[in-house]
Amino acid sequence: MKELALYIGVDKSTYSKIEKGLRELTVSELSKMAKLFNLTTDQIINYNENIIPKEIVIEDKSTLEQMELIQQLDEEDKSTVFKIIDKMLTTKRFKDFFNIMSLLYKNTKKPRILRGFLSLKEQTLRSGFFP
Repeated sequence: MKELALYIGVDKSTYSKIEKGLRELTVSELSKMAKLFNLTTDQIINYNENIIPKEIVIEDKSTLEQMELIQQLDEEDKSTVFKIIDKMLTTKRFKDFFNIMSLLYKNTKKPRILRGFLSLKEQTLRSGFFP
């Protein structure tokens, strides 16, 4: 609220009156607000609640729609999303690998290579990489 009041050039009490409907916006204030929100003054005057973006739930979208939504993100956010996915996929592969190797270990006479695997698993667990 304080930042918006400063942006359109009014003090906090004046802005509070505008919010409560006790004072109308001047043409200049309206123009500044439109510019800030990347809207036209007409869109603000004829405000329609249906133009407000709705929350996006990516889980109920098709894979193609999910990728299209991710592509709309700025580069830094896309990079973050892909890093999270990379980490999760890597963790899953390690879990799958260790589960298979554990089953093999239980069902064998414990050859040397599988004893080495246990050592690797313990080191990985201690490193904090494998949850």
